[in-house]
Amino acid sequence: MSDVIKLDNDNFKQEMLEADLPGAVLFKSPSCPHCVKMEPVFEEVSGASAGQMKFGIVDVSQGPEVAAEYGILSIPVVLLLKAGEEADRIVGFVSAEDLKAKIAGIL
Repeated sequence: MSDVIKLDNDNFKQEMLEADLPGAVLFKSPSCPHCVKMEPVFEEVSGASAGQMKFGIVDVSQGPEVAAEYGILSIPVVLLLKAGEEADRIVGFVSAEDLKAKIAGIL
């Protein structure tokens, strides 16, 4: 099982930007069909990458300030962070293989 952290405006900075590991953040909404499809893929990849990367999910209704700060205009979006800075961004649904490849590119 993966250790995906639920993120919001209050814990995003501490959990993701100040983390020792690179991070992957899924911005989603429960009412978005592509987000619903993306969440299990994200969780699968998090389990396969445990210890190498930190994973978190932001429900945009719970973290609107974080979403606005990163210019999240459509969802789902996976934001890849390294040393507290955006290293890459994936917009829309992607397969587990494609997500793993993007993650490998920043590790």
